[in-house]
Amino acid sequence: MENITNKKEFKKRVDIQVSLITAIITLTASLSIFGLCYTITYQDTINVLKDRANAVYEKVVANLNKATFNEINTEEDARGLMYLKTRAYLSTLRETSSAEFIFTAKEAEDGTLVYVVDGLSMTELLFRGPGTAIEPELQEYIRTALSGRIVLPDKFISTQWGNFYWAFYPSLKDTEVVGVISVAFDVQKQFETYKMLASVTPIVCALCCLIAVYISFHVFRRLSNPNFKDIYNSDILTGLKNRNAFEVDINNINVSKDFRGRGVLSIDLNNLKKVNDTLGHSAGDQYIQGAADILSDNGLAGSVAYRTGGDEFTVLVVDARKEQIESWIKQIKVLMRECKIGEGSWTSMAVGYAVFDDGQDENLIDTYKRADYEMYCDKKRQKAEKETGC
Repeated sequence: MENITNKKEFKKRVDIQVSLITAIITLTASLSIFGLCYTITYQDTINVLKDRANAVYEKVVANLNKATFNEINTEEDARGLMYLKTRAYLSTLRETSSAEFIFTAKEAEDGTLVYVVDGLSMTELLFRGPGTAIEPELQEYIRTALSGRIVLPDKFISTQWGNFYWAFYPSLKDTEVVGVISVAFDVQKQFETYKMLASVTPIVCALCCLIAVYISFHVFRRLSNPNFKDIYNSDILTGLKNRNAFEVDINNINVSKDFRGRGVLSIDLNNLKKVNDTLGHSAGDQYIQGAADILSDNGLAGSVAYRTGGDEFTVLVVDARKEQIESWIKQIKVLMRECKIGEGSWTSMAVGYAVFDDGQDENLIDTYKRADYEMYCDKKRQKAEKETGC
């Protein structure tokens, strides 16, 4: 119950609400900007790679002998002049275009997808000879190209060799698809860059969000509450804790059941209405502020003072001892009588106190009620003494 109450009170604070709104706006804006920029730059990278792949393809298709798809089938065909000339051209084009791979492929008679001519050097580890089966991660794209469609992906393709932008083009002889031309560019560095951005950006956004929350929290408090008081729990006129804070604190004590040695003082100013009617409300405010200053400047050790009503104050004492409290009450009453408002001598207070007694009190609310009753008794005594002149 205590945690629920604290959470509700915490959420009601305007500075907290402003900070949360700032956090949401900052996080939403930063992530939206990142997402937009990430998408635009990534798509731009893909478009550039598409243009490069198309340019290479146009050169290949302009010089490729379509007969290679029918006449080159096995490793033995790799010794033939047609294969050697085609591989030499693809190898040269691969180097001049900075492509990582350029090769041709087809579907064998048994339905297997195989390499025809590979533009890599024969000494390289990834070189594939005629008739070698196409790796599984590329087969879907090659079959799509064999169906007559150009494959220009909108993303990087991850393979066992790394990340590439891989394009696949159907090779036509008349209107028949006889094979596939494939062009690939190494995009490992770009992939790592985008991966880093995707990992780091949320952290940066979170830090910016925290900074924005910190700044908004303190700027809001400075603009709306220059003295940095908790407005929800502070009395604006006196600076003491207010009724809301008193109820929260006493409820928390009741929940914790930490009653041992707890004391409550109930204080009521006398003649506030008379001061207001005779000298004006500004004088009444001065009266209230004077009482608050006395309570805060001359407080008992471990005590907390609250303004719980217009002319009402309550003090919670942690280690309440009867002799100490009664001595303190005499002291503050003297100080209150010495606090002059205008030319009148109307300033005084009625005070009652009670210390928690498990024989009479179930919780501190009961203690507060007994203190309040004692305050009214004190008020009656003072009124009777004034009437009798005693």
